Amino acid sequence: MRFPEAAHMADDGHGHGHGDGHHADPAPAPSYSSSSSSETPVWARRASKGGGGGFFTLIFVLLALLGALMIGLAIFDKSFEAAGKRVDGWIAPVTSQIGKMTGQAAAETEEVAADAAEATGEAAEEAGDAAEAAGDAAKEATVPAKK
Repeated sequence: MRFPEAAHMADDGHGHGHGDGHHADPAPAPSYSSSSSSETPVWARRASKGGGGGFFTLIFVLLALLGALMIGLAIFDKSFEAAGKRVDGWIAPVTSQIGKMTGQAAAETEEVAADAAEATGEAAEEAGDAAEAAGDAAKEATVPAKK
């Protein structure tokens, strides 16, 4: 354990070259400027921070804030259902505005989907007709001809 001040040993009467024998040489003062963990006191050491935790911390904090908001609203409204309806009321205008902004793309998507559905229906009808014709041909091939 290191102390912030230099510690002195008790004098045993055998001085180290001072001649008076009253004091031992003082211990050198510890240097705290080094980053070595063995020389720095525990309270002065900095914890190493790992990288990559920023995104997950942000997501965690946002979810915690959302949870706290929902709990607070549930207490205020006396039910989670009412709190959910209130939050839906806040979110609905935003989603409708986004829908209006992307409405042109949505309309084009609906047209493409309708065309694809029509083409799929036609292909299914043709496949059904082909299967029916193949079934009729197989039936004729297996039924013996009557004389």
